[in-house]
Amino acid sequence: MTDRRENTGLVRAFQGLTEGLVQLFQQHLELFGLELKHDATVAGRYASAFVFYVAISLLGYALLNIAAILFAGVAAGVLGMAICASALAIINLGMASHAMLVTFERMKASGIGPKIAGGELDRSKTWAKQIQTKDS
Repeated sequence: MTDRRENTGLVRAFQGLTEGLVQLFQQHLELFGLELKHDATVAGRYASAFVFYVAISLLGYALLNIAAILFAGVAAGVLGMAICASALAIINLGMASHAMLVTFERMKASGIGPKIAGGELDRSKTWAKQIQTKDS
């Protein structure tokens, strides 16, 4: 009779431990999902800003080139137009590249990724390994 009670207590303890582990991993997944949603929102904002800057840069690049090339054509002829177009292309591409680089650096600095869930999952793995080594 005592043997059966001990087994029932052991089964209940094991069920409690199993339910606790399942709940722990469900909470990890929920936290990971929330962080992923937040990071997707932040990444979407950076991507939309990046696309906006590229569009504005292209529009400005086109208008400025047209105006400068026409002015150079009136002032210095065909050679002036070619020199002006080359100079404008170099300047505008350099500025656009710098703006894109700054945007990418800001995106890296924001640390997109599952920070909290990753740390919690690592701690849970360490805890599970400790339990496993104690049982062995």
